[in-house]
Amino acid sequence: VCGFGFISLIFGLIAHASTANDLKSQIEARQQEIKNLELEIAKYQSSLVETQAEKDTLERAIARHKTQIKKLQADIALTQKRLEQTELLITSLSGEIKEKEEGIARNRESLAETLRVVRARDETSYIALLLGNSVLSEFFGELEALERLEERIKNQLGNLYALREDLTASRKEAEVKGKDLQSFREELGDRHIIAEENKRKSDDLLKETK
Repeated sequence: VCGFGFISLIFGLIAHASTANDLKSQIEARQQEIKNLELEIAKYQSSLVETQAEKDTLERAIARHKTQIKKLQADIALTQKRLEQTELLITSLSGEIKEKEEGIARNRESLAETLRVVRARDETSYIALLLGNSVLSEFFGELEALERLEERIKNQLGNLYALREDLTASRKEAEVKGKDLQSFREELGDRHIIAEENKRKSDDLLKETK
């Protein structure tokens, strides 16, 4: 049973690592798409600034509206990619939080086991230890073993505190990303409304040319 449990743990760790790597790749891909869209939007913005400085005509107004529509479409795509990236980050953080919670549970079990061993040894007095070991070196070996156990307890406590701090930080980051996600969803809705309004204005301008 123990062997099966160990094998299950190994496969679980491999699956988690694979999922984490896959998420990382997806997050990086979204980041690259975001950069490309930001460059595209900057070009549209530059074009709009240039056309605004020119003498206004119906033809230029139509061209400007077409550029505005393209920019808004790119804005929508950018917000969508940011939303997708945030969802992926939240998924990644959820995995990290679960892993840290499991790590804390393992550390607690390990610490409890170490404390049980120390308590059992503490119940035996130094005099009893000395009398129970005919060879003096064995007595000092027992003392050294106790010292190693105390050192292990300190390390386990340090790991436990570090994991708790990491867990708190991950939970706070997940909360922030959750708020970002809601903000991006609202922004996406607003941009769709603006895009529809600009399309209507562009259609009206095109009617004037007929």
